[in-house]
Amino acid sequence: MVSTALLVLLAITVARSATVQGMTAWLPTFLSTKVGLSTKLGFLLTTTYVTPIVGQIIFGRLMDKFDKRLVLTLASFGSGCSMLLFVTYSFGAFGYIELALFGFFTYNAFPILLSLTSEYTPREAYAFGNALIWGVGSTGGSVIGPLLVGAIILGSYSRLGFAFEVLSIATILVGVLPILLPKTH
Repeated sequence: MVSTALLVLLAITVARSATVQGMTAWLPTFLSTKVGLSTKLGFLLTTTYVTPIVGQIIFGRLMDKFDKRLVLTLASFGSGCSMLLFVTYSFGAFGYIELALFGFFTYNAFPILLSLTSEYTPREAYAFGNALIWGVGSTGGSVIGPLLVGAIILGSYSRLGFAFEVLSIATILVGVLPILLPKTH
């Protein structure tokens, strides 16, 4: 059946996906209200999405070399901290760096979660474990996140920064939860 470790990983996945997707879904709106509609918006979003190309490979290697729980913690802390920095201190080139770091630490769930799922799922139930973590956890969190932001802002885009701060802090807190998982090989 489903192990306790897999259920803990599911909870972490839902929470992390909700916070990250909440910010990601609303990021264009936040950037539009902060910097206006311009080519700068496209460059900022591209900066966010280009770093995971290398990030996925790096995090895959980290998962092979180090304690997988700590890699998940690093990714969560990096994601939350970089967005928190962007929301509170973004200006000029520093804003691009913060969003590049956000993308790098955020869009790496595939190698991290699938690697952890394989550790906590018996071989004969591997497809089910992936469906649970990726399908229910990641997709479910992706549905919840934008709704959370909508509930926090209550129709006022001026509260988007506050909503991102809340979700960034929640992402950082979720980063502590992997210590509840059993150590892997």
